[in-house]
Amino acid sequence: MNIHHGGREARRLAGVVVLAGAWLACAIGAPLPLAGTGDAGAPQQIEANADKLDYDREQGIVEGVGRVVIKRGDTVLKADYVRVDVNTEQAEAFGDVTLTRGEDVWTGPSLNYNFRTGAGLTSSMKVTAAPFYVRADSSERAAEGQYVLRNAWVSTCDPDEGPVDFHVTAKKMEVVPGEYLKARGAVWWFGSVPSMYLPYWYRDLNSESGFRFVPGYSSENGAFLLSSYHYRLNPGVTAATRLDYRTERGVAGGQDFAWNTGENQHVGDFKAYYADDQKPLDDDDIAAGEEIDADRYRVRLHDQFVASERDLVLARGHYLSDPDILEDFYEDEFREERQPDNFVNYTHRGDLYTAGVIGRTRLNNFYENVNRLPEASVDMFRQSIADSPFYYESQSAGGFIQRVFPDGGGTEDYDVFRFDTEHTVFYPDKYFGFLTLVPRAGARATYYSDTRRTETVNASTIVLQTNFVVSAGGVTNAVVTSTTSTNAVTRDVAAGSDTRGLIELGFETSYKAFQTYDTAYGPRRHIVEPFADYTLIPEPSVTPDTLYQFDEVDQVDEQHTVDLGVRQKWQEKREAGAYDLIDLEVSTTFNIHKADGEDTLEFLNWDGEFRPVDGWAIDVDGAYNLPDGELDTLNWWLLFNGARDLTARTEFRYRRDDSSLLFADLTLFPEARWSYNGYGRYEFETSRLEEIGGYVQHIFTCVGLRIGSNFLPGYTRSDGFVEDDEFRFLVEFWLTAFPDSALGGRHSS
Repeated sequence: MNIHHGGREARRLAGVVVLAGAWLACAIGAPLPLAGTGDAGAPQQIEANADKLDYDREQGIVEGVGRVVIKRGDTVLKADYVRVDVNTEQAEAFGDVTLTRGEDVWTGPSLNYNFRTGAGLTSSMKVTAAPFYVRADSSERAAEGQYVLRNAWVSTCDPDEGPVDFHVTAKKMEVVPGEYLKARGAVWWFGSVPSMYLPYWYRDLNSESGFRFVPGYSSENGAFLLSSYHYRLNPGVTAATRLDYRTERGVAGGQDFAWNTGENQHVGDFKAYYADDQKPLDDDDIAAGEEIDADRYRVRLHDQFVASERDLVLARGHYLSDPDILEDFYEDEFREERQPDNFVNYTHRGDLYTAGVIGRTRLNNFYENVNRLPEASVDMFRQSIADSPFYYESQSAGGFIQRVFPDGGGTEDYDVFRFDTEHTVFYPDKYFGFLTLVPRAGARATYYSDTRRTETVNASTIVLQTNFVVSAGGVTNAVVTSTTSTNAVTRDVAAGSDTRGLIELGFETSYKAFQTYDTAYGPRRHIVEPFADYTLIPEPSVTPDTLYQFDEVDQVDEQHTVDLGVRQKWQEKREAGAYDLIDLEVSTTFNIHKADGEDTLEFLNWDGEFRPVDGWAIDVDGAYNLPDGELDTLNWWLLFNGARDLTARTEFRYRRDDSSLLFADLTLFPEARWSYNGYGRYEFETSRLEEIGGYVQHIFTCVGLRIGSNFLPGYTRSDGFVEDDEFRFLVEFWLTAFPDSALGGRHSS
């Protein structure tokens, strides 16, 4: 039986009342899915089915008994008995009542509900709106858009499946969907133990809103509590206000903004942080005579704007109070980038070229930097010349370049205008059906508004006189000798503009050979690709020793070399195509023209990726010094993912006569309720354990708890200063329904 009735689409009573869970979600910054109200005024069809169904057309009353199902849009009401006034769309339901709207499910003994307005009155209702479960003695819609829950219970644990280890109760909750929640007599419970009582609490019902806390202790900072409140300003902008306290350093705070609009069209963040630091100087800073004020701050801007499919703008800015603030308050950022960059870069991509302008400057005068104020560039992709077999590519860049040094270091800054343009023609072809040969010829010109020469600015002659007394045969003689030396002081001075010109000739050649083998694990294909790259650059008209040095452009010099190497792959066939089990390249450079101090063969280089079986990944690269017969560099990275039982990662970095650092990280049972982690860094060069740490983690029914610590043993530095032991302790907990919104988030400690 179908009954048609015009009116607004019913609002989600179920989804609205589930917002009672927003108090819990907002308190921890967890995302909460909000139910929409539908299209007001859109006519909806009411469908009614039951074992026994009566319709009084004069009164407009539908009455169903036994397995009653009433549908209007995506709202479904089921009960043993339902009475609906089709004029007002008011429904009364009794006996095993279930109201479903989308993914939200309400159950209870009775319900008064209006399909048109969403207003309702319930008793002893249970709501399931994953991941939230809500219970209330009663609920009602008190006014337009406002709902009142009495004796409410909210959790992300399903109480029908076992004990609940975390929930929130409140005597009264008032909810306005998408706006706010007011709670009276609210209590946080861990298991059966109440942990916090709040007589009145107000929360913004935004999915990103809520407090996050990081408690802990470190020997450097003392006991600390890092707190932040996260909220949304509009659909594309979120914000976070921070207030931190460290017993050894004092109070600090900051403000963050982040934006993401139009499917990542405009993404970025702005972060400002200030600390009234009561311990700005470490012991080694004091020993070095450094001065750092108690007023410490960091301002950061990162922005990426996709202006069109072809235009991109990137911007980064970091303004710091001192060179140690990142190490002291943002250790993760400091490890990734010890000197943060500052630039604005615009790039346009054409069909056959890319063009851009970059402005790069130093904002912090305690760093060394190469400023570009600004520099424009155009790169032409390799492309055919008309319909000929020749191909052409080029790179050109010009701008004001400045090299600046830290204030007080005694080194003088310098700058030039530089324009560099390089053009190359290629003639690719294949011979004998397998050999690829690509000869090339190129020309390069670089203009400098200023060059340099070395001159003597002060010279003095020093005469050292030595008197000897010699006695021989009873006769004493005085002997006077003198030594003359010249003490010369030189400096670089400007030598006027100049243009460096050079030509380059060369070719690349390679071929591929492969063979397929049948193995116990199926067919495997082995690919071998030898290659060579010959380069000849006669001595340029201007040599590097007469140029101000900024980057690799200024280091170009005479070159006559052949790069020789071979690349090998072992592959297997998978559904997605060929899969590389092994990808290894080995190469060296043969110096036909040897500069002073160079050998004919200097390094044997390798770079490989190994994926022998699922769950294993190994990357290795390095260089072997052939003349010295010693390993020069080595880097390897290994990852093992044993699913539920074990994950392990190791990294090793070797630098000859400098460092031999091993890092290892291992987690047992990463997906189980109990998991254990340990990690460490060891420096073999100095036989020193740099850091060791780990954590123990337990996942309860709906709450995760992690307790972790790390220890940095003290040591004696190369300058003789003794670093003290440092240790840290951290507690984290979160709702497992929202693993990315832990109370103990990983913002800086």
